[in-house]
Formats: sequence, C-alpha cells, structure tokens
Amino acid sequence: MPQPSADEKARVPTRSRVAPVALGAVGAFALARALPFGRARVGLDFDSFDYLDLARHESIVGLLGAHRPPVYLFALKVLGENREVVTWMQLLVGVAAWTWLAFATARSLRTSAGRAVGLAAVLLLGSCLDVAQWDRVIGTESLSISLGVMIVAAALWWWARWSPVGVVALCLLVTGWALLRDANGLVVGVTGVVVLALALFRRRAPDWRRWLAVGLVALAASFAAVVSSDVGSRWRQPTQNIITFRVLTSPERTDYFLRRGLPVSPVEAQRISGRCTNAEGAFLCQKLDDPAFYDWLDHRARSVYAGSLIAFPATTLWEPLAHERMIIGTRVPVAEATGTKLHSSYAAAVERIVFPRSPRAVLLWLVLLAVALVVLASSVAGSIRSVACGLIMLAYVHLWVVWTGDAVELARHGLSAAVQLQLGLWLLTLGLLDALLLRTARAADAAVPASAG
Repeated sequence: MPQPSADEKARVPTRSRVAPVALGAVGAFALARALPFGRARVGLDFDSFDYLDLARHESIVGLLGAHRPPVYLFALKVLGENREVVTWMQLLVGVAAWTWLAFATARSLRTSAGRAVGLAAVLLLGSCLDVAQWDRVIGTESLSISLGVMIVAAALWWWARWSPVGVVALCLLVTGWALLRDANGLVVGVTGVVVLALALFRRRAPDWRRWLAVGLVALAASFAAVVSSDVGSRWRQPTQNIITFRVLTSPERTDYFLRRGLPVSPVEAQRISGRCTNAEGAFLCQKLDDPAFYDWLDHRARSVYAGSLIAFPATTLWEPLAHERMIIGTRVPVAEATGTKLHSSYAAAVERIVFPRSPRAVLLWLVLLAVALVVLASSVAGSIRSVACGLIMLAYVHLWVVWTGDAVELARHGLSAAVQLQLGLWLLTLGLLDALLLRTARAADAAVPASAG
C-alpha cells in the first residue's frame, strides 16, 4: 500500500474536526473584542466633533472637498451621525476584517500545524489593546486599521487565482482606505507604482492584466485623495505644525526657510519655536496674527518645504527611522484621552506579548527573519512571502509619510503604520514556521523508505 506523502500528511485533519475549533477561536476573539467594548462609552475628542459637524451640515458633494477626508464623513452621514451605531459598526467591521485575515492566512499555509498557529496568531494580534481600543472612538483610526487588514486578507485570499470579484473587491478596499486618511492615500500611490512596475515586468504571467488594473486603480485613488486634500486645504495645519515644531527648532532649516521668504523675525521665531501657533492664541497656543505669515503659508510653504526635503536628503531619509519610537513605539492612552473608559487586562497582556514596540526588538526580529528567509525562501508559501515582504518594505514608506506629513500626534497618525509593520513581521514569521514544518515532514517522509530498505 502506498504511503501518504509529507504534503498529504500535512492535510490529515478533516474539515469536520477543524471547523468547530476554528469557529470556537473566532467566537473567543469576537468576545474578547466585544465585552470591553460593551462596557465602554463612546469616545470623543476635538476631531470627533469636527467629523460629526461636517457630516451633519455638509452635502454629499461638499464632503468630497471638506477639511476632513471623505470616507468617514460618508459613513457618519449614512448612519445618521448616531454615535452608538457608528462605533458598533466599527467593532463589527474590525471583527470581520481580522477573521477574514485569519482564515486567509491559514488558507495560504501548507501544513495543518502551520494553519492552526497562523489562525490563532492573527486573531491574537487583532485582540491587542491598541487595535481594539479605537472601536469605541468617533474617528478614522478603527476603520483605517480594519480596511488595511481587509486589503491584506483580499490579497492573500485571491493570490493564487484572481477572479473578477477579487479584483473588484480589492480595488474598492484600496479606494476606501486611500480616501479615509490622507497618509493612506500617499501610501496607496506608492503601492500603485510598485504594483504597476511588477505587472509590466510580469507581462507573460496570465494574471498580469489584473495586477495592472489594481495598480491603475491605486494610482487613481491616490490622485483623488490628493485632490480632495488640496480642495479642502487639509495640508495647511500640518504644514504650519512642521514649521513651528520642526523647522524653527533647527538652525539649518530655519536659515533655509528664512532665505526663502518665511516672514518671521528672529524674536518671533524663537517665541513660536516648538509651540502650536494660531492667529487667536486659542487652545494654549502662541498667538501669531501677522497676515504675511499666513499668506506665505498658503502660497509658498509647500514648495519651500518640498525643497527642504531635497536639500537635506540624509535627514529626510533617516529621520523617520530615528524617531520610530515616537511614531510606532507608543500606544495612545485612548481610554483617558477620549473618555471611553475602555480597559481590558486580556488585550493589554496580549499586546505585550505579540506587539513589541521597542525599536531594538523590532530590528532584531527583522534581522532574524531575514536570515531565516535566506535559508527557507524556497519552501515559504509564495503568497505569504510576497505579501509579508511587501508590508514590511512599505512600512518605511508609511513611516516616512507620517513623519513628513505632520509634527504632532505622531503615535496616533502612525497607528496604521505600526499595525502594518507588525502584520508583515508576523505573516513572514508564520510563513517561515510553516516552511520549517513542511521541510521536516518531507525529510521524515524521505527517511521512511531508507529505513525500510
């Protein structure tokens, strides 16, 4: 009688035995997210009231060019600005997103043990406090994480065989994510360029036209996000923050901006350096009511800032990494800052284990994965390897966009980048573990005939 191969042994558990366990894990995950959510209150901050006010008073067309990105405003308007309904929607989307990703990951792995570990690991990552705590807050963070996770899930789910439904689903998710936060739009644009280049490079592959379509849609979505931001002048306050918090605290940059017309005196520059600034002096900010400053901000600041990024290339490229802890190494105290009072000892404990924030720990993890990938690359499932490496490499782009896009609330703005990096590291870890298990099974399978002989 022929013996089953290693690949066949990896698939021994039947669906009838695996399904209850998988559904039980999903149920436990859903409860872990829902129980602290149900005990918490709706969280609100300044941004929340701004979103609610715009959704109530702006028309659908007006939302496209508002001073907040449009997708979340659309969601609020459709749900009648009902805060409870909106936050429950965020919870349900989040649970669905991580569940889909867990099954997509398990589906992409090739050993039964690898699938079990993969499903559990993804659900644990989705249980972390820094992921779950945003569900109760009126803001874009929860949906930004969830839609990003869905994009990864869709890529894994349809990787081997792209159907028209898969292409349409991925394009809709990418467009929604790009128009949810302005930083997302720029990351989508860079991703679109990469996807287009790969599609053109792989023109002999049967699915290259589908990748071409995804890349073109990504570029179009990014362009739409940039236009929407420009119409709504959403760049204005972040650019002003960069000038006061980052430019005026650096003598070299200050000199560069002053030589290009920044209309502040040395005394004013010292007074507003490292401080928020507005014309009224509101919100404990420094008062700066010189019309010339705001006129320069409107007409010249962006071009001068772009020139400064080119003028100081080493600083431009290295600063996001040098300040990684500020962007992705800090959890925002949402429960206290927004009044949700959402606390979960389980979610906090899980986060300490599966969501390392120390830059040194992340770097060590990345180095170990790189070494293991060199050894096991040929055995790692292609979809997991490609998606994980893409997430890790694009995480730098995301960090760079967050750092150069504003100078305040970096941990909050970098939340999606932090989740993206952790997700890439975990997917690659799971792919390598699965490859090791598969190699071990094949080696044991090859040793059976030898021992029998």
